[in-house]
Amino acid sequence: MAKLRQSTSYRVQEREHDRISHQTARENKQFKSTEQSRDTIARKTARQDEQVRSRERSRDAKARQTARKDEQVRSRERSDNTSARKAARLDEQIRSRERSRDAKAHQTARKDEQVKSRERSANTLARKTARQDEEVRLRENVLTGIRKNICRQCNTIDNLIVQFHCIVSNAPTYVCTSCD
Repeated sequence: MAKLRQSTSYRVQEREHDRISHQTARENKQFKSTEQSRDTIARKTARQDEQVRSRERSRDAKARQTARKDEQVRSRERSDNTSARKAARLDEQIRSRERSRDAKAHQTARKDEQVKSRERSANTLARKTARQDEEVRLRENVLTGIRKNICRQCNTIDNLIVQFHCIVSNAPTYVCTSCD
């Protein structure tokens, strides 16, 4: 038998016979389900070992990295990610969580003095750029004049509130706590 197995043609024939008999056996549903459950148990048992899981993660990461070198794959990922985010953002709870997360991230970032300084300089630069426009300066002067003279023009609290509402309808948005 050992001499027979040394023959290449015999080994090829033997492998072909094994393959055909395995295919035939797999057509039997009971054999197939037994084989699948045995394979599942073997995989679960193997995955209990941290080294096996580590190898799997490494292999999966390498496969993803290799696939992502292809521009079509990256493009498809971006498209899928965008579509998923758009679909998810239709839910108000998700949008609310995003706003909350963004606000917290902004607040955390603003604790850093460098971030605050960069933000102030960007805002100052934006204001200076906007103030080069004559209409912007004129509107600012009108609003400043109204704000400074608001108390002189109002005789009652009600008039003051009405005047405040007029001002904020033309200026940045404010919330009047007395009207809330």
